[in-house]
Amino acid sequence: MKKLICIILCLCTLLAFVGCKEDSNLSGKISNKVDFKLHKHKEIWLDNSHIEKIELKTDENGRKAIIFTATAKGKEILFNKSSENIGAILSLSADEYLIDSPTIMEPIEDGIFTFMQKYSDMRYVFNYLTGEEDIMKGVNPPDYLISEQDAKEKVLTATGISANDATKVVINLIIDDDYFGWKYTVSFTAKGGKYRVEVNAYNGAILNFE
Repeated sequence: MKKLICIILCLCTLLAFVGCKEDSNLSGKISNKVDFKLHKHKEIWLDNSHIEKIELKTDENGRKAIIFTATAKGKEILFNKSSENIGAILSLSADEYLIDSPTIMEPIEDGIFTFMQKYSDMRYVFNYLTGEEDIMKGVNPPDYLISEQDAKEKVLTATGISANDATKVVINLIIDDDYFGWKYTVSFTAKGGKYRVEVNAYNGAILNFE
C-alpha cells in the first residue's frame, strides 16, 4: 500500500543543521522505487533526478530532520523558481501522494531544504525514502509519547465505556501507514460488542474508530 507521509517541509531552513551528533547522522539517496516530486500545481520543479542526497540529522536535543541537497541542476531550478514565486504554495509528494504544501518564504539559494515533523518518525521516513529493506531499522519510539494507560483512557472517554465494562483489552504501539508516526491500537470487548480504536501516540487524538 502506498503511503501518505504527513510531514512539514521547512523551505525557509536553508542553513546547515547545527549541533548534530555524528553517530546519529545518516546519508543516502532517494530510492528509484519512490516517485518524489516538488511541484507548483502540475508544474514539476524537482524530481528524484534533481536530488543529490538526503541526510538524517539529530541535534543535541534529540530532534531529527531530513535534509535534501539538490544537484547542480536542481539548485539552479530551485533558486530561479523560488525567486519568481515568493509567497506561492508548493506541493511535495511521493508516489503520487501529497506529503505537504509549504509556502515559499524567500529564494532558496543553496539547493538545500529541510523537513521535520514531531508527529512523524524521521528515521522511518528516511528508511522509506531511501528504500531500506528493513523499514523498521533503527526506529524506536521516542520517550515523549503518551502512555498506554493514557491511550486507554482517551479511548474509553471517546466511546463512553467505563473501565469496568471493557474486557480483553489489547494495546499495541505501531507506526501509522498514513503519516509515518506512532499510534496506539486499542482493542477491547464491551457490552457484547468489539471495538478497535486508533490513537495518536503523540497527542492522544482519536484517529480511527471501529
